[in-house]
Amino acid sequence: MEATNKDIKNYTVDSNIKLTGLEKKIFQTLLETIKEHQLKTTLRVAGGWVRDKIMGKESQDIDIAMDDMFGEEFAKMLNEKLHPDGSKKFGVIKSNSEKSKHLETATMRIHGMMIDLVNLRSEKYTDDSRVPTIDIGTPEEDAFRRDLTINSLFYNINEGIVEDFTQRGIQDLKDGIIRTPLDPLQTFLDDPLRVMRTIRFATRFDFKILEEIYEAARNSKVLEAFVQKVTYERLGKEMDLMLLDRYPANSIEYMYKFGIIQHLYKFPTHCLGTVNYCGLDFIISKEGDESIFENFREFQKNTFYTALLLPFASFEYMAKNKKDKVINKVMADSLKKSNDVMKFVQTTIPYVEKAILFANKTQNLESLNDEQKLQLGQFLREAGPRWDSIVLLALANDYYDQYLAQSSEQDPISDFRNILDEEKLESLVSKYTHLNQIIIQENLKNVHLVKSLLDGKDICGIYEIKPGKAIKFIIDEQIKMQIINPSIDFEQMKVFLLEKKDEFLKLYS
Repeated sequence: MEATNKDIKNYTVDSNIKLTGLEKKIFQTLLETIKEHQLKTTLRVAGGWVRDKIMGKESQDIDIAMDDMFGEEFAKMLNEKLHPDGSKKFGVIKSNSEKSKHLETATMRIHGMMIDLVNLRSEKYTDDSRVPTIDIGTPEEDAFRRDLTINSLFYNINEGIVEDFTQRGIQDLKDGIIRTPLDPLQTFLDDPLRVMRTIRFATRFDFKILEEIYEAARNSKVLEAFVQKVTYERLGKEMDLMLLDRYPANSIEYMYKFGIIQHLYKFPTHCLGTVNYCGLDFIISKEGDESIFENFREFQKNTFYTALLLPFASFEYMAKNKKDKVINKVMADSLKKSNDVMKFVQTTIPYVEKAILFANKTQNLESLNDEQKLQLGQFLREAGPRWDSIVLLALANDYYDQYLAQSSEQDPISDFRNILDEEKLESLVSKYTHLNQIIIQENLKNVHLVKSLLDGKDICGIYEIKPGKAIKFIIDEQIKMQIINPSIDFEQMKVFLLEKKDEFLKLYS
């Protein structure tokens, strides 16, 4: 079953590309440079820009490919034309296999837009590396060495036409098909990272992946090459691109279907056994508040990383003679995540089970008494701005534990979309919706932002004491009162503290 997005926007494929005024100006400058230097070079725009323009989408990603010279050489000519004073206004990005930059690229700003300049190329791969041997190639060789037919299109600037050397790219755009220019097995063996790119573009455009690609992606040789050739640095970047996109759960579903999800994790040599836990992301995709994801793409990415790592939250291993969490090892060594992402995951996971408990406690309540309100408010203060992530994860985790865990043990690669029970799911959604309604009703939505009405200086003044340990305790007591009674003001809080003066000071006398 395909992962689909029913509300994805329709598009019209038109190979008669309509250039913007800026694009016309840039291309005219490139052609003038060719003419002034009496070159026979054919200039082509390659890849994503062509695909997007044909689909009626604007693009700022212009990659220019030359058929008879290297990018740096042409950049020097452009630089002379645009900057006759002799100043150098272009850079050269050296090839770097660790970052999937197999070809040296010149980059410069032309009429305000950054442009990449490269040569057409052919590639040859060895069995033990995803880094190819590169030569200047023909347009056909360059097109067929690319990952997908929809990314193999060129726009010939000299002639002003789209070129489809695979003879399938335009039609595949029209039909909504993901296809490799060459045999998919060979394509993936040459560069196993293309499996991830296939998933990313299938999800982004809601295109159908051909069965032959499924078969190739699941081939044991491809999975072995995926482990041996793909660096974790590049893998982590591809994951980021997937999880920052509009439908990250669909990408995760494809990774399960392709059998590569388990290769995202590099576990410590000695740690507890892992569990199979496949349903979480699908439920988030179905019931997640999409408006949150649209507005907070980084938040979305971090939420899905948390979902992927949640099954391993309790596992530990010995690191330098002390215990550490397995998820920390995975994030640092496998996914190569920044400290910000690691902190988000580490500080979100501990609250998922607690959120489930609060959802259960409040599901039959219309309102909260002071003690219940204080407990929920303090929990939400600890959870902080991650609550929207936590409640989604709690919903998914709750459903999985109650209804999917047994199915996962029996068939670890089940398509969970086929076994979701709509009635049970709706019941759980109602439970967590009710929890959020209680939070809003009790004025706890932004409780993590609440600050004490009286600060340390105010407290010292009315209690006639010097700063010390008592101040923090008294501030905490204020916060408790503000959670229970959000409408309390400065003067009312001052009266409350004076009434409690002897009691509070006695605790720290």
